[in-house]
Amino acid sequence: MTITREREARLMEAKADLAGQMKVWCDRHALTSDEALALCAYMTGAAIAYQDQRKMTKELVWRVIADNIEAGNQAAMAEVMSAGGVRQ
Repeated sequence: MTITREREARLMEAKADLAGQMKVWCDRHALTSDEALALCAYMTGAAIAYQDQRKMTKELVWRVIADNIEAGNQAAMAEVMSAGGVRQ
């Protein structure tokens, strides 16, 4: 699947918005970081269920998940590392 620059920009905007809203929801519901992780996993499972099974194979689902977990982890780590502060 080829993603245009315009589509990529919209996806990045949506990701940033969703990440910001996750913090709001976690604060509102007093969720711990592990509960937030569990919530994201639950919602991922729900999103998988809504896929067209004729197009989205099990292998493709796991590739999309793995690729995006890695991308999200790298982005979050880069953000943490660029924040500076004192290492303990």
